[in-house]
Amino acid sequence: SKALSEGMGLYNLDAEKLLELRPDVILTQDICNVCSIDLAAVQRTAMKMDPRPTVVSLDPGGLEDVLSDIVKVGDAVGLG
Repeated sequence: SKALSEGMGLYNLDAEKLLELRPDVILTQDICNVCSIDLAAVQRTAMKMDPRPTVVSLDPGGLEDVLSDIVKVGDAVGLG
């Protein structure tokens, strides 16, 4: 696609919808800049929310990191 050839991401954040939904926690990933929504855009949108949600960015590099991320998500949703 054109976005890929230009090094742009494939996905865009619908900030208006996210503000409307008012989540407690936002899960995202920062492994690949092309196949994820820009983490900074997610954080900027979260900063506009009241109450401000917890942004959890997952970036596992191996099995141990995946297991650690499971604990991170559990902590973020109050199950840790």
